[in-house]
Amino acid sequence: MQRGQLKGSSEGVKDMMLLLLSYSYEKEETLFHYVEETCLAREVQMEALPVTPCIIVCGSSCYASRLFMLSVDHKVVNDHTTDFISAICLMLGSYYCLNIHYPVKLGSTLEFLQR
Repeated sequence: MQRGQLKGSSEGVKDMMLLLLSYSYEKEETLFHYVEETCLAREVQMEALPVTPCIIVCGSSCYASRLFMLSVDHKVVNDHTTDFISAICLMLGSYYCLNIHYPVKLGSTLEFLQR
């Protein structure tokens, strides 16, 4: 029974992330970069990505996407993350392990998640 509950928990995290961004008056586009659902890592327009870690969402929204990528410093470093929670953890871990400061435009949301 508990395993079934964990499967749907990603939707709640998506809701929470979007709510945090809205509450902090921070734009969703600064954290998530949307590409077509069938886009490959080599097809992502790197110049449109920030140098800080960000999540590339393959699809029209976080809810519709089945694939996420992680970008750091204009490079896709992980191109096959199928779980939203894993994508968030990878992004936060990248900030921590690489000792990168949070961007000003996302500071409130990322600080809240960290704590």
